[in-house]
Amino acid sequence: MNHDIFLYGFAFGLRPVELADAEYMIEIRTKPELTEFLPPLCTDPEAQRAYLTDYFERDGDYYFVVERISNNHLEGNIAVYDVDTEKNCAEWGRWILDVGSRAAIEGAWLIYRVAFEILELEFVYCRTNVENTRTLSFHDSCGLDRDQILPNFIELNGKLCDAVEHRLTREKWPSVDADLRAKSELVSKVLSRGA
Repeated sequence: MNHDIFLYGFAFGLRPVELADAEYMIEIRTKPELTEFLPPLCTDPEAQRAYLTDYFERDGDYYFVVERISNNHLEGNIAVYDVDTEKNCAEWGRWILDVGSRAAIEGAWLIYRVAFEILELEFVYCRTNVENTRTLSFHDSCGLDRDQILPNFIELNGKLCDAVEHRLTREKWPSVDADLRAKSELVSKVLSRGA
């Protein structure tokens, strides 16, 4: 969806994905150390631009680039998508951060702010390959509830894998907001000292 949502935190911000980001999206999604649990991506820049052109026309899909505020360095991508207007919910994902990025906590905090403060959703959910223990642990540490296991949900390298669905509700958002805000501010202070 061609949206105009910009949101800034302490050290990082979200801005709408642009057509000019196609090459960056290919670059980050083809780094082997980042893609173990992701389906393969077409590496043709024209195909990626065509994907983005289609995305710009799709309702209920908010795709972002994560940038460092101090120098506009691209850190990764994140999205809220498949907005269900009847249930007033959406999935969040397409989340990938570059090697060495410190934007995980603040990126999650910002995407939840988009979901609850801007889009005013009742809940958001994310789905993670059960083998991706690092990401599952991250969602757990943010205070999300493990809602369900989705059998044979993700196909990866010709193999069907189960997924864990985490959920965050509007009722639980204030406590998660306070926690992620405090953690984001701490990371920002570390980054400002050059660590």
